[in-house]
Amino acid sequence: EKLLLSACHLLVSLVTTVRPVFLISIPTVQKMFNRITDSSARRLSDKAQILLCRSLSNTLLLPWPNLPEAEQQWAIRSTNHASLISALTRDYRSLKSSAIMPQRKNQQDNSKSPQCSFLVVINMEILRTRVA
Repeated sequence: EKLLLSACHLLVSLVTTVRPVFLISIPTVQKMFNRITDSSARRLSDKAQILLCRSLSNTLLLPWPNLPEAEQQWAIRSTNHASLISALTRDYRSLKSSAIMPQRKNQQDNSKSPQCSFLVVINMEILRTRVA
């Protein structure tokens, strides 16, 4: 575990300070990206996962040094970052859907009582503002 965390910290440092252009093209880095986005990295400790996600995000967000703007590949990097964020928030977004569905059912069941309907609507609005 200590070795894994040390490696993750080293990767974060490398990606944040050196920012090598070739890092994205290394097959092992691509494999890490794929494992994070398909949820098979769940076996890692929370701290290691956070460090790994931070390093992948920084790889895609931070500009490469000594390269002109035209060679930064922002379109590809943006698409990959959106995919990373989507994969990382997949469980959270599914919670939102499953939390709203039962309340809609309750709203239909309690539609005869105005007080209950009002409370259900208020709860749904609170849930939407917290999730959004």
